[in-house]
Amino acid sequence: MAFLVVITLFLGKTLLKNQKYKDQIKYAYSRSFEILNSSLNNITINLQKATYITTPLQMSNISTEIFSETIVAKQALNEFPTGEKIFDSVNKFLSQTGNYLVYLSKQVISGTKINDNEYDNLKKLRNVSAKISQAVATMHNKYNNSGYWDNEIAGELEGLNNNSLADDFLLMEETLSDYPTLIYDGPYADHRVTTKPTLLSGVQEVSEMRARDELKNMFGSNYQWVFSQINNGNIPAYEFYCDNAYASVSLDGGYVLAFREIIDESEVTIGYNQAMGIAGRFLRNKFDKNFTTSYYYVDNGVCFMNFASLQEDVICYSDLIKVGVDLSTGKIVFYEAGGYISNHTERIVDDKKYSYSDAKNILSDNLKILSYAIALIPTEASEKLCYEFLCEGEDGEEILIYINANTLQEEQIFILLKSDGGTLVK
Repeated sequence: MAFLVVITLFLGKTLLKNQKYKDQIKYAYSRSFEILNSSLNNITINLQKATYITTPLQMSNISTEIFSETIVAKQALNEFPTGEKIFDSVNKFLSQTGNYLVYLSKQVISGTKINDNEYDNLKKLRNVSAKISQAVATMHNKYNNSGYWDNEIAGELEGLNNNSLADDFLLMEETLSDYPTLIYDGPYADHRVTTKPTLLSGVQEVSEMRARDELKNMFGSNYQWVFSQINNGNIPAYEFYCDNAYASVSLDGGYVLAFREIIDESEVTIGYNQAMGIAGRFLRNKFDKNFTTSYYYVDNGVCFMNFASLQEDVICYSDLIKVGVDLSTGKIVFYEAGGYISNHTERIVDDKKYSYSDAKNILSDNLKILSYAIALIPTEASEKLCYEFLCEGEDGEEILIYINANTLQEEQIFILLKSDGGTLVK
């Protein structure tokens, strides 16, 4: 009997090890799909941006991004269990796309404008990139939502030649043609700084009880917050939880950094405009500041919106707060203020060297201006004062372009991605 118990335990451990090994392989393949899909999407978006660029600096930035993404995509492609089958067309496309953009960048920097044929090549490369991206997204969905990975891994472990993934990639390659043989959160939603936040300079550390009171003041008394731990990140914070919610409050000053309540998705009863009004009033009640929002997305019945603070008429994109509203109840169920707390300060906005008309003349003739604003945009070292132009492109897409108000350089270009779920930017 004891022997049977030992054998049973041994077999159980072996099966667990095998399953763990399979899970690790499955995760690695799934991760490769995510990386490949993300890189292809970025290549497609940046190729579209390249057709509207007129200044050397921005063309250099875009070509560098595309070249880097092609390398990442090729590395991800090599991680798949495709045996000895090599995807010549996709690899060739990625190599030629990266090299072609480097060539165009050098040409623009030397003072030579991109001609009509080269613009046509960019459009063809963009279309092929979009086709590959869509095919990879379809395969990703197919393999992640069925037992395909289990079959692939079982065949690989047993030495069987049943590699349907490789066959799918080869089938995709056969559809590639017509390319040159030489291709929401808001714009600054992820910007952070690593230095000590200005807003927290000189403030006193608060107690755990005071931090809990700040949560009560902001989100009401219905939550019975339980202290979890102190997070010693860039902004040290108390962390709390209760039932299906969690939150964090900064040690210095007692600012609420984050709040999230997990809800069950139910019938939508309010729209985006109502949600924006609820979120806007919430922020005005909590801060003695004005905010503006333009970008949102809807996920699982929650509308997530990005708000940036206003200093007079200047949008300060570094001062970002994200607010989520439950579209079934109108309740605030998400709040994230790391960007605002990290970056907020009173700026000294210098006079603009160039006018709106000067900046407008930098834009591509292929764009129609819909509206404009003045904005401070974050960079790696500082903030830059820019004219923000919302434009319409040749195919009806909406594009944001930032022209430096003191140098007339194109600092950034974003393409708005609109759907029933909201507005994101790339």
